[in-house]
Amino acid sequence: MRYTHQLAIFIILVFLFSLVTPALALKADKRIGSTFRSKSVEITNIRSTKKDKLQNGLSWYSFRAKVRNRTKRPIKISVIFSGVDRDGQEIQDLRFRDKTIKANNSIDLKDRTIMETRDYNQIYEWKVEKVTVKRL
Repeated sequence: MRYTHQLAIFIILVFLFSLVTPALALKADKRIGSTFRSKSVEITNIRSTKKDKLQNGLSWYSFRAKVRNRTKRPIKISVIFSGVDRDGQEIQDLRFRDKTIKANNSIDLKDRTIMETRDYNQIYEWKVEKVTVKRL
């Protein structure tokens, strides 16, 4: 009985933490993304940050993701990231094409671009939409 009670409290705390963490990320003008893994690549540390507010409702924001080649050969990778809202509707796409990664190495994909502030504020998270890997 005692362990059941402790387990219930633990589950409730984990649930509450899962609700609070994304809300904090939205409030801080930062957005995070889900990790992507396949046999040949791993994409982690997906995040964006609103940098500067410009005139006419536009803002600068920066984007970064770490891509690791899990193979023993060099590869060329193309990735499409989608910024989606809470309902899964796509708000913004970012495309990185033909980035070469040496065997068992990593690279950071970086971008800095202008976007409407209200669109950026609607983004809940970044998702990896499509990954294309070519072995060299």
